[in-house]
Amino acid sequence: SPKAPVGIGWQNPTDRHGVLVNLGGELPPWFSHFDHLVEIVVQEPKVLDTTRNIWKQLKFDGYPITQHDLRK
Repeated sequence: SPKAPVGIGWQNPTDRHGVLVNLGGELPPWFSHFDHLVEIVVQEPKVLDTTRNIWKQLKFDGYPITQHDLRK
């Protein structure tokens, strides 16, 4: 059967995938199974703190980061 173009789940995928849109409050340990990671940053203090911590960890680990400010 053909693969679905979009998967929704919380478990480690069994193979490599294109894009992970992370809507959870933490970075899943298997995020590196994806070619790209998208973090949606909600402009609320608690969410900002969480996403800033994820940003710092990714930067510390040497992942390339590109910011797209969609508020404009």
